[in-house]
Amino acid sequence: MYAIVQARNHNMRLVLTLNHVRKVLTRKNTISGVRYMNDPTSFSWELVNEARCESDPSGNTMARWVEEMAAFVKSIDRYHLLSIGLEDFYGANNAVSKRWAYPLNMDSTGTDYIRLNKIANIDYATVHSYPDLWLPSWKSPAKMIFLRIWVNMHIRDAMKVLKMPVAFGEFGKNDRVFDYKPEQRQKFFWTIYDSVYSSVEKGLSGVGSMLWQLFPKGMEDWDDGFAVYASDPATARIIDSQGLRLKKVEQAIIKGRNATLAESNVIRLWSNNDQVSDNDR
Repeated sequence: MYAIVQARNHNMRLVLTLNHVRKVLTRKNTISGVRYMNDPTSFSWELVNEARCESDPSGNTMARWVEEMAAFVKSIDRYHLLSIGLEDFYGANNAVSKRWAYPLNMDSTGTDYIRLNKIANIDYATVHSYPDLWLPSWKSPAKMIFLRIWVNMHIRDAMKVLKMPVAFGEFGKNDRVFDYKPEQRQKFFWTIYDSVYSSVEKGLSGVGSMLWQLFPKGMEDWDDGFAVYASDPATARIIDSQGLRLKKVEQAIIKGRNATLAESNVIRLWSNNDQVSDNDR
């Protein structure tokens, strides 16, 4: 490649972003023989994890990057869903939401929940929820109030403004904060789980939640304060309960309707040994 040769000649080192993305999407799994972009086992792609651009609080730089990368991913793989993967703070121009979601002054991150998720080729929004990191001096009751507002506001705006699903891609309660008690984590989980369940049951935009992070025994050295162990019976019951009640709603929805045309197309394309031929792309 010309760019690599020229970089070598000028003693430069490259980060080949687009080539890396293409390599991942088109890589063939050595076990299954299926290219990643053809495998329906993957629910979706995520552009980045918790990106910020504090050098440009206006959000213009981040918006241009999301536009470019989302279009590039979809030019290769148009079948998988795509999200950005942001914490999804509101931008500086969103005065109403800023008032309620910004005691932490996060409008300088160069990101914006509304603006960025409206960009073409983004299929659903993701939100992270870490009051313990964002509001370290606050006591637990105040953080819980913030959490409820934060979660419900993002569900509301996904429904009314973005008109797309929103998943809470990361959330957690840090057991190293100054006033931590085990029951606080349980209450924290239920706050998010109840909001998501209510949204799913009513057919609103909040569709899922994923905790950070589930550990088996023996991983204690990797615990960042947010580790959840399946051996903890109280937390395990909460996680199980959420999964079971969401499963019941899912079964009721599937039973009550036929597959849409789009779903039928996906089923057709992926019915042949879970693969899509290169000719279909």
